[in-house]
Amino acid sequence: MNAICSNKVVEIKRSPELDQFKPGQKVLVQYEKVFQTTLIIYVMPILFFFAGILLGKVIFKTDNELILFLSALLSTGASLIIIHYLNKIYGETKYKLDIKPVH
Repeated sequence: MNAICSNKVVEIKRSPELDQFKPGQKVLVQYEKVFQTTLIIYVMPILFFFAGILLGKVIFKTDNELILFLSALLSTGASLIIIHYLNKIYGETKYKLDIKPVH
């Protein structure tokens, strides 16, 4: 199964208990790398944004909000570029989902 927004492959392991799931049946979907993915996608840009504000204060020695905001945006952009390259490096691996029926 291919992911919607990329060319990555999603490998789905079904529980051997049931080969056929019925429509409307409740299932448990487990993804093992949720914490790592969340840190990279959501936390890293926020940390870079605040680091950009601090770097703007240190480098320019000013409290001009426009300069601080622009330095924060530049550092956030840098984090998105880093995330893009991390995706290229580690994106070739398969995502594994485990689907189990809930009784």
